Amino acid sequence: MRDKSYKILISIFCLLFLIDAFCVLTGYIKPIDLAVYNFLRSFSNKFVDTYFVVLTYMGNWQMIALVLICMHLILKPKDQISMDTVALLSICSNYVIKHIVCRPRPDVLRLVKIGGYSFPSGHSMIAITLYGFLFTLVTCKIKKKWLRLLIQILLIYLIFNICISRIYVGVHYASDVFGGFILGFAELLLVLYCRKKYFGGDSNVQSLNK
Repeated sequence: MRDKSYKILISIFCLLFLIDAFCVLTGYIKPIDLAVYNFLRSFSNKFVDTYFVVLTYMGNWQMIALVLICMHLILKPKDQISMDTVALLSICSNYVIKHIVCRPRPDVLRLVKIGGYSFPSGHSMIAITLYGFLFTLVTCKIKKKWLRLLIQILLIYLIFNICISRIYVGVHYASDVFGGFILGFAELLLVLYCRKKYFGGDSNVQSLNK
């Protein structure tokens, strides 16, 4: 991807985030939030409840820490730096924005216990930034097509199911998840742009599975 394309995409996602934040602050999007929650909860049963509770834990700090530690054992220094940067940027920006907006969490049935503010969704941000970054590494470094495709599908599945789970378990509105996802995407693109500019991308990197 060209440098200009990175800049355009980052600008677009940041603009979308600001629009979403405006809708949240004004309350315009609340009916849509409730409609999405009610739709997802219409599929409620014991199996689905358990499924989304398990999936939502894949974005908890314990799992994120485990992923970071495991990746540090197999990645090269420049990849470790990029991975740590995108994760730290996601966590810090989420904390700051939550305490600026101060949106209360949904007053609905919650399947997991959690405190703090609601907008934007931290799980959605870390899912797209960290697992999205791993997706780019897999794309660049794994040469076996079947293995690369399998891991890519699993990562995409994980990202989107973590996002959906936050609405289903009752701890976020859909607009929280959307805001977290698009802001996280902008941060991921920013880190990838800086990585390409200062580290030279992955054109000469050997595959992980050699």
